Amino acid sequence: MSMFLTKGGCRLWFERWGCGPQAVVFLHDLMMSSCVWAPQIYGIQGKHGVCLYTFDFRGFGRSDKPGSECSVETLVEDLRFMLGELDIQRPILVGAGMGATVAMSYAASAPGAVSGLVLMAATPCLAWRPDFKWGLLADEVTSLAEGLRSDFSLAAAEYARVVFPETRDRQVEGVMRAMRVVAQEADPVVASSCLEDLAALDLRPMLPRIGAPVSVVNSASDRLAPVWVGGWLANALGANSFLVVPAAGHAPYLTAAQRVNKVLSSVLSGFATRASSEPVHELAATARRPVEVASWCSER
Repeated sequence: MSMFLTKGGCRLWFERWGCGPQAVVFLHDLMMSSCVWAPQIYGIQGKHGVCLYTFDFRGFGRSDKPGSECSVETLVEDLRFMLGELDIQRPILVGAGMGATVAMSYAASAPGAVSGLVLMAATPCLAWRPDFKWGLLADEVTSLAEGLRSDFSLAAAEYARVVFPETRDRQVEGVMRAMRVVAQEADPVVASSCLEDLAALDLRPMLPRIGAPVSVVNSASDRLAPVWVGGWLANALGANSFLVVPAAGHAPYLTAAQRVNKVLSSVLSGFATRASSEPVHELAATARRPVEVASWCSER
């Protein structure tokens, strides 16, 4: 099932797979769309008795491109609207990057409204702060935001290189090419304003209000959300599990899909009570499925 929901004149695209008592809602990152979750949909659909939903934020994917400023708060309200319209009760939210920020913000604003969170490539502070020195420098954020406004194509390509540091891997190069196409479809004004808002946000004060079970997934080569940020976040949230994916960048759900799907399977079977006991260096090359991702995105 796929269709638009209209909120305040803006059409928001969602898709649904399966039917079950537990809803799982996937929230994508900046400059991406719901198509990035193809490996997870393929890997999980029909299992665990869950109903899977993917959702394009306004300005991205198939949702409308309003050409106006947008904030994380707006995206949170869009999510709240979608959940209400579809009568989705206490979902598990799976968020990556910006999607993880939206997931945490929603969970903190409505305690008890979610059954769990899976946070990938997440950070409570995207930008550097005196008491949180793991973020991007202010001039880095400003340069990228200005680039998205002035030369969107060039800035989107540069952002892709940051997201996918594994560019020497031929399979990852295929994923990155597909993601460049997806990024070019984004609304430049929405993308740049969301980036600026992400840089201004500090989620640390709201974290204690998140009482749901949490699993955190970070990657060893992620520059936007370094692995030690994931460790800090896991500790702050009292996470049930914290997984470090080796040799992966900011999008492990694409470049290390098999490992990520194992984490999701554990979550959907009942949140893990401890971190994975597998050595973090064990990651099969077959975990990558760029051809399926590329074809999924090209169909949309």
